[in-house]
Amino acid sequence: MVGIEFEEEMKEHERNFIKNYVVGYNSGYYKFLKLLLLLSLILTTFVGLVGTFSPIENPLQEPFDPFVYIPIAISVILLLFGLVIFAEKVYTYNFKRDLKHNLKLVVVVDIKEKLYVPLNKSFYFQVNYQKVKSIEVSYEDYKLFEVGDLIHIEFTKYSKTYLGYY
Repeated sequence: MVGIEFEEEMKEHERNFIKNYVVGYNSGYYKFLKLLLLLSLILTTFVGLVGTFSPIENPLQEPFDPFVYIPIAISVILLLFGLVIFAEKVYTYNFKRDLKHNLKLVVVVDIKEKLYVPLNKSFYFQVNYQKVKSIEVSYEDYKLFEVGDLIHIEFTKYSKTYLGYY
């Protein structure tokens, strides 16, 4: 009976949790994208100005050519932005799939060990499940459940985000 998995529809508060996580991640992502744009524009302008106004030290050296520099600088900036946007799409893909399909995975596991961590005064259950080794629980549940009892752990189906237990 240990490790039995089944699917259920997510409740509204669980969907809101995933939505808020994605919105919070995206707000940080957009701030990073703006900062990246600002830094890239400042850096390319600085390099362009230094290259334009620097004297030629070697007569065999080619002079700085803005018509060569500008396409290269634009290409590098676009490549950098493309990589950042691709990384964001890859990271949020599974969260968006969770919201689209609205499914969560419920796993029935038994409690292997009860732990108390005095450093941060928190309570944990170690469970017999390969994807999760332990979960933090409330004091009431720590007293209520015993070693060997079965508990249900909830995850989102695709991103495997921990939603809770009961």
